Amino acid sequence: MNLNKKIFYGWWIVVGAFFLNFAGIGIIMNTMGVFIKPVVESLGFTRGGFSLYFTVAALAMMVMAPIVGKLLGRYDIRIIMTICTTMMALSFGLFSQCKTLMQFYILAVFLGIGSAGSHIIPVSMMITNWFVDKRGLAMGIVFAATGVGGFIFNPLANWIITNYSWQTAYVVFGLIIAFFSIPTAIFIVRAKPVDKGLLPLGGSVDAADSSAQAQTGLTATEALRTRAFWFMALIILFIAIANMGVLHHIVPYLTDLGFSSTTATTLMSLHMAMLIVGKILAGSLADRIGLLKSYLLLIIGLMISIALLYGSQWLWVAVIFNILFGFSIAVRTVLPPLMTAEVLGQKHFAVIYGFLNIFTTLGTAVGVPLQVSFMMQLKATIWHLPYISVFVPSRHWQVLLSWAEKVKNKKSVFPQNDNYQVRVENLRWPVLNFVEDYASTGTVEGLCGNCTDDKWSAVYLPYRYEKRIIK
Repeated sequence: MNLNKKIFYGWWIVVGAFFLNFAGIGIIMNTMGVFIKPVVESLGFTRGGFSLYFTVAALAMMVMAPIVGKLLGRYDIRIIMTICTTMMALSFGLFSQCKTLMQFYILAVFLGIGSAGSHIIPVSMMITNWFVDKRGLAMGIVFAATGVGGFIFNPLANWIITNYSWQTAYVVFGLIIAFFSIPTAIFIVRAKPVDKGLLPLGGSVDAADSSAQAQTGLTATEALRTRAFWFMALIILFIAIANMGVLHHIVPYLTDLGFSSTTATTLMSLHMAMLIVGKILAGSLADRIGLLKSYLLLIIGLMISIALLYGSQWLWVAVIFNILFGFSIAVRTVLPPLMTAEVLGQKHFAVIYGFLNIFTTLGTAVGVPLQVSFMMQLKATIWHLPYISVFVPSRHWQVLLSWAEKVKNKKSVFPQNDNYQVRVENLRWPVLNFVEDYASTGTVEGLCGNCTDDKWSAVYLPYRYEKRIIK
């Protein structure tokens, strides 16, 4: 055993990203439910009115996501993240001084801006840049941090609120966010392996070139013109509406059913513990069995778990719900960045995922306050609608992933050259629909062998061509 062999720096990136998600998402997103009742009862707000601060934060994050994505690609990631983590920690701690809803809403704007450049987008970008092999596992580990954070901070928040006050809890958590996030942004994070003179884990020598021409995939402009992008955006939106709406109201929902706040937060901690296992396993499964099968498995788990909310007045059902829901919730965080890198590539990953994250935050902004009335009036039934909408078209991920497989080893899907031709073998008609999104001008010239009604054994496509299907 070589004791002098250094640990690959990408694993230090995983450690740093773990800290960012642990403090950022683990506190800001996963402990919101614990604060709802104490703040509402103390200040006389309605649940919907108070929950709206999270909507404001989500909308601010939504607007800033693509902007942050561009900034991360253009400037030193440490500078951008230091500013954002400081803003995030400070705004969360200042919630302790709020007396009116408007004060919560104003601080929520700064919280959303800071969050946009502190965890989901930069973390996803760093993992996809630093890992080719074991990318799913690395992504699963860093997003498992949100479960670790929720597992620790939910009961801690309840204890601080019970023994001191909700104001004290906000101050303590603001300091914890600062402690884990700001030093990580300054000393650990690096955008790309080339910044340390390294290759990605499992990457080739070509990957060391930091120029846009050396990276595979689409530019942001190209991605926005594809059906693949908008299909992913729709799925991400539906998942976020249902997922986050349920997550943030588990504790108040269980207390409404008659459980004590201690029991409810303990069950929430159980959910977070299973979330840890689920995210690591989801990432590992994505490496082993592929993104499509992993996606379907987690969606089915979510649908079953939400059905169990009908019987959650019984403790054993509530336990099963929290176990299964925690296990399956990885479909919202671990798989989308992996799918983005696989389908649309890494050339402008931060910007593209920033745009996709708009739909995550939009779904969160809609889902959190919307589920209050659904929970109180319609119970669990309505929560299935977004999942059904996602599950039914999910088979088409096979089309997206098949298309991605054809192009992922190319530096550009279609080089900017009218004379360049791309040979695509075993091309089926749904895949060609996505290829058509790159249509410009000119005429398609195709060579076909052993053609049938739905398959070409080989087709040669120039960069510029008409929007039409060849048969």
